Amino acid sequence: MLQSKGSLEVKPEDVMLGVLAGLLLTVATGTAQYVEDSVDVGARAVGSLVYNSREDVLYGASEEGTLFAISCDSNRVVESLHLQYAFRVAYDSIDNKAYCTFYNTQTDDSVLVVDGATHTRIKSMPLDGANTPVWDAVSNKLYVSSYSTNAVAVVDCATDSVLMYIPVGACPLKMCINTLRRKLYVLNYDDGTVSIVDMATNQVIRTVATSAANAGYYCRSADKFYCSGPSGQSVVIGGQCDTVIARCLYQAPAVSSARSGTRALVSSTSELPTLVVAMTTSRPCRCRTTPCWLPSSLGESPGECSSTPRADCCTALQREPTKSAF
Repeated sequence: MLQSKGSLEVKPEDVMLGVLAGLLLTVATGTAQYVEDSVDVGARAVGSLVYNSREDVLYGASEEGTLFAISCDSNRVVESLHLQYAFRVAYDSIDNKAYCTFYNTQTDDSVLVVDGATHTRIKSMPLDGANTPVWDAVSNKLYVSSYSTNAVAVVDCATDSVLMYIPVGACPLKMCINTLRRKLYVLNYDDGTVSIVDMATNQVIRTVATSAANAGYYCRSADKFYCSGPSGQSVVIGGQCDTVIARCLYQAPAVSSARSGTRALVSSTSELPTLVVAMTTSRPCRCRTTPCWLPSSLGESPGECSSTPRADCCTALQREPTKSAF
């Protein structure tokens, strides 16, 4: 049986499993991870996975054009719905429904609504350029990025109807929720910015320039949002102040993010697929060994490396992440 919790929780946004051979299901017991089984879901990559906690089922969107449901009890596909181009999946545990974004050249429909109990199609919704769906448990609303309209659609999950559109930056794709302060981080791919939305008012309260916005992860225990920046950097945005509080070096661009326990952020790179960079969120900045960029408010221009030990650096960036490769 696939365990829903373990020492490593993988974010679905950039998981590229099942290339050629199918989807590998992994489990974690204590400190050990091992491959329990493999499930054939086709010959194309899987770009999104989400867990149905009420039915113990895993949903996935395959580039082969299918939304599949896997029983975590038997590790077998129990349902497969054909879509022309499937993107990403979200799950609403209140109404027991899954939402999958897709592209269809024949119709305007782009969001599929699936019954979580029977894993069958309820309806399809038209939404131009739908890419990433994110479910908010507090309001029971679905937020869907729309790359062709430069907006985020807000969907009422009780009625499956679009309530409004939130204008954001150019080509919004991936999104993350700040569950502590109820903010939505929208990564705008074309203009390299992050739009921060107040989910109480559904208004953009700040737009932060990061130079690149390909992947991101919110760490609740540290109340920080980690976003890919220019090549070799990770941009850290404070959850309360909504400004860049640090920039940390990588050896290559980050493409995915996850967490291990409650204290560490893990990011991987595209140029060095075997490298995993762990940034501890609860230790002081080690300026002597880990270069960090200071915000301009600390007296240095953005992008200037402060790699030498300085009292104001360690004070200002106290509890900022350091990194190590493992």
